[in-house]
Amino acid sequence: MSQDPFALTTTGEQPLLEVRVNGQLLPLTIAQPEAGEIISIDLVKTLTPGANEIFVQASPPTTEANREQGLRVKVMEEGAKVAETTLWSTPGSLVSGTLLFTISEQETDHHDH
Repeated sequence: MSQDPFALTTTGEQPLLEVRVNGQLLPLTIAQPEAGEIISIDLVKTLTPGANEIFVQASPPTTEANREQGLRVKVMEEGAKVAETTLWSTPGSLVSGTLLFTISEQETDHHDH
């Protein structure tokens, strides 16, 4: 039989979680996050004063493909929330979206040590 050109195939080459800050791909040390797992990423070196954006794309497990999936994104500054959103997928699709937020000059200067 010939291979179905419309069949879902996974090669393992596509990361399960991708995070970009202001267009810059961040290296992540976690291969496959578990549902409900909190992942903290230090963004100090990638943020700039003014407008910033975080793009997140996650591939849910294929065993969960028939359900909507959600991903919570929060930007924190010394325990205080700067911005947050929840990204949702439709069943069978990736969870992806962008969070836009503004960082003041004082917030970026506070970490330059």
